[in-house]
Amino acid sequence: MKKIISIGVIAAVCAGAVIFSQIAWSERVEETAETAGETRPADEMTAEDNGTDSDGEANSSENGGSSSSNTETNSSSPGSGSSAGSRGESSSVNEENAADGPAGSELDEQEILDTYFEQYETMQAQETERLEQILANAETDYQRVQSGDLDRPANDVQADYIQRVNVLEEEADQRFNDLHNQVRTALEENGYDPDKAEEFELLYETQKETRRLEAVHRIFDQ
Repeated sequence: MKKIISIGVIAAVCAGAVIFSQIAWSERVEETAETAGETRPADEMTAEDNGTDSDGEANSSENGGSSSSNTETNSSSPGSGSSAGSRGESSSVNEENAADGPAGSELDEQEILDTYFEQYETMQAQETERLEQILANAETDYQRVQSGDLDRPANDVQADYIQRVNVLEEEADQRFNDLHNQVRTALEENGYDPDKAEEFELLYETQKETRRLEAVHRIFDQ
């Protein structure tokens, strides 16, 4: 199943949300910063907000079809007729392998992309879960401010959670960059164009802005 084909479609659908998110986030951050002053340092983040995950690496499988076939055809019996038949069979096997991908490649290009796309989807689900935890905490603290259980200005609470979202984004960027580099390396080592990995970056940036838009609504629209 060629999942990677859908990346461009998803990115196009989310383009409008990306533009609005960037404008809304910048405006609301500036307004909050003016009211609340400096925000807390990043080291006040809770352990929940700074959770990390480990990115798995794609399992590589050896394509031993060509090697096995060549070994069998080269072990021919004496006689010119057997030798000619072996050469013909070996040539046929080599032509089939050449059609599958670059010489010496172990994995099909689409297989590489699909394998890492599954890891990417898992990673994005985890990033969304981390953001949800931060935003849920923000809503709880804001309710405590309104009820008088938390003696802090509302703008101060908002500024605090803006900082937490920014730190989470930086950590998510690093996790994605690690995966992105793995995709490029896998493509290049198997003889394919490493720029195919840029489709992952396009989708990631789109989904990151979508999460930011969600943060804008949940932190500021209380």
